[in-house]
Amino acid sequence: MVDTLKKFQVIEQLFRDVLNANNFTEIRTNTVQPLNLYTSAGTLTPSMLHGTYSFLDWDGWSGERVVLRPDVTVPAAQWYLNNMEGQEAKLFYIEPVYRFIDDKNNREIWQCGTELIGISPETANEAIIKLVTELLGKLNLTTAIKVIITNKDNNLQVDNYDSLPDESIAKRLIKALGNIFDKHGFNYEFIDASQNKKFEYYTNYAFSVIANDTEILSGGRYDNLCEGLGGKKAYASGFAFNMNELIKLLSDEQ
Repeated sequence: MVDTLKKFQVIEQLFRDVLNANNFTEIRTNTVQPLNLYTSAGTLTPSMLHGTYSFLDWDGWSGERVVLRPDVTVPAAQWYLNNMEGQEAKLFYIEPVYRFIDDKNNREIWQCGTELIGISPETANEAIIKLVTELLGKLNLTTAIKVIITNKDNNLQVDNYDSLPDESIAKRLIKALGNIFDKHGFNYEFIDASQNKKFEYYTNYAFSVIANDTEILSGGRYDNLCEGLGGKKAYASGFAFNMNELIKLLSDEQ
């Protein structure tokens, strides 16, 4: 347990140092969130909604259906609308999400993630590539890495590397991570959008990074999310690390 906590602290400190150095602002979101935050914008798939911890927040006369936060991107976008709408925001967080899954020991999932909202796709994509590359490089992971790309753009049906636009985050991410991990420890694949059964809010390309057959990182663009939550349309993108899984991959010397 002590070693696990130390590794958690290593990841947390590394993430916070890198994000602070890149002028991101740390935020906190409420653990208990209204259910309609996740349903009004159609942000979670039915399978994800089925796995939320939901209950009635009873006040004696009527009650509101609430959930333990199953995702941070949605409340982070709501935080942006409440505090910085119309501005450029570079935000990050380190906090848990709660999902009812078969593994009873892994239902509280600690994440460290970023949100870039109101920032042009070109600038945001550049920042994401830089941050993901820097963080994965500093973690010194020795396991094989796979990048999974999900095409969420209905107007651009692409299922291979060569057909990807050169400026796309998907192609650039594959190239950047391929330069970190040797050819024997890195590969990628494209999957159909229907296989990405977690979040509906993604647009363009979504990506996941897999290590030891477990997702350690995921992200993408969600340019319709702010509008879906009742705000003005705003460019938005980001990613999140699964700290629970990263801890298992860190060497004891780190």
